[in-house]
Amino acid sequence: MPSPSSSKLSAQSVPGSPWNSSQLSSPVSSPLDMKDPRPVRRWSSLTRLSGQEKSGRTSCHPDAHGSLDRSLLHSRADSSPLKPNTLDLSYSALPESRASLMMPRGHQAVGGSPIQPSVRTQMWLSEQMEFRPEGVSAWLSEQQQRDRMRQEAELSQMLGGAPLPVNTLVKIKEGLLRQRELEIDRQKQQIMQLHARIRENELRAQQVLQNQRGRCDDSYVLKTKESPLDSPASSLHSPQTPLCCENGELARRLASAELEVIHLKEFLKQNTQKYTEDIKKLEEKMKTRDRYISSLKKKCQREQEQNQEKQQRIETLEKYLADLPSLDEVHTQAQQLEDVQAKAQTLQDTVVQLERSLEESRTRLQEKDALIERQSKREKELVAAVQSLQEKVEKCLEDGVRLPMLDLKQLERENTRLLEQQSHNSTLIDSQKQQIDRLTLELTALEKRLQKERAITQELHKQLVEREEDLETLSKSVQQKQQHVDNGTVLQEAGSLLKEMSLCLLDLKALCSILTQRAQGKEPNLALLLGIKSMSCSSEESEKPLVEDGLRAKLLEVRQLRKDIDELRTIISDRYAQDMGENCVTQ
Repeated sequence: MPSPSSSKLSAQSVPGSPWNSSQLSSPVSSPLDMKDPRPVRRWSSLTRLSGQEKSGRTSCHPDAHGSLDRSLLHSRADSSPLKPNTLDLSYSALPESRASLMMPRGHQAVGGSPIQPSVRTQMWLSEQMEFRPEGVSAWLSEQQQRDRMRQEAELSQMLGGAPLPVNTLVKIKEGLLRQRELEIDRQKQQIMQLHARIRENELRAQQVLQNQRGRCDDSYVLKTKESPLDSPASSLHSPQTPLCCENGELARRLASAELEVIHLKEFLKQNTQKYTEDIKKLEEKMKTRDRYISSLKKKCQREQEQNQEKQQRIETLEKYLADLPSLDEVHTQAQQLEDVQAKAQTLQDTVVQLERSLEESRTRLQEKDALIERQSKREKELVAAVQSLQEKVEKCLEDGVRLPMLDLKQLERENTRLLEQQSHNSTLIDSQKQQIDRLTLELTALEKRLQKERAITQELHKQLVEREEDLETLSKSVQQKQQHVDNGTVLQEAGSLLKEMSLCLLDLKALCSILTQRAQGKEPNLALLLGIKSMSCSSEESEKPLVEDGLRAKLLEVRQLRKDIDELRTIISDRYAQDMGENCVTQ
């Protein structure tokens, strides 16, 4: 690489010298290209090797892939024909080189000397490390952080809303895992591509260095071949030939290239360390994410089991509630019951009215029957009177007694009157018989109707009884539910009450035993007298569970205690009577 002090060679050579011929005939080596069009690779490398001079030298432009070809050209007419073309290493991928290509020639170097590539590379590395947060790792970390924040925000929104089912949560977590795996695979591929490109660039750098060394060797051989042909005077007067200058320039360029390779290797190591650290962090995050997902799966499994238990309980409750009538059905049944009761009341009122009308018709029939009986008796009496009169008339006719005409007329009148009365009575009897028949028919119809009404009332009564039974069952079920709800508190209160009663019972037993011992003249038990209980008894009493038959056992103990109290009362009364008798004897 050209130094700031010597930008071009001052020594001149013959136009037909083998130096120029060797430079023109030497093939152009493959260009150095480490630039990638993707935004991932922002660090530069050796991009081209080209001969460049301050005046009269054409610059090479990058191709479509961002690489610059190295070309060796002859000088123009304005340049010296004896000046050889020198090699120059420039880095088109660096921002400084790009800016230098865009600037005019007067601004490319300060004081006519270009900037050294090593200094340029160090400036670019410091700029990339300090002022470029959009590098590969920073860009990847920002992209990952953005995606992670977006996914966590979506997940928090989905979880913060309505409760999602477990399957959807698992699917969301699996989708996030797939995205993480794809991202890791993509980063691994990028790292592999970076390693491959680094290897390619190292190979290209080695090839360039080998080509430079070969060219230097070729030029040295050509100069040694030309040296015997030159005059000894010229060799004595010009000891520092252009070959020495060119060798020094090439040595400086080789040293700068090696320094650049060392810097690039250090930068590569830093990048690889950074990528390994990022990969380790991502692996740790994946492990934590896997643990979190496994805990979520366990939690989802527990929630599924709880949901299954709740679903089974809901199904049993639904079956139980399906057997029970609903509130609307109860209201409709109560309304139907009220309607049926009202209808039964109306039917009962109609039955009472019909019974009253039936009784009235019966009383009328009885009165008419009595009237008919009286009329039949009177008819019989009249018939008997007519027969007696006829017998008297026959006797009178037989006796030949001629009654006066007035008596005969009176008899005829009486006879006609009796006949008319008889016909009238017969018509009256017929009409009464017809009325009786009609009333009997009405009575039978009323009886049939009454029977029908009684059957209807019986059916309604049965329905009413059934509805009342249904209401009783419903009320019992409601009471049972209420009892089931209140049983917890009632059982607790009953347990505490039972414990207190058992303690009181034990105290009463102890007192009864003390009094019986004292009444019998024995010494009382001091443990019972002082209220000291044995540890076994207290532990048994405290550890005895409350069972369903506990109340019966306590009742039996209470009855036994009453018997003991009665015996104690008899003993005390006997002792009192004995003491009274002894007192009377002593007095």
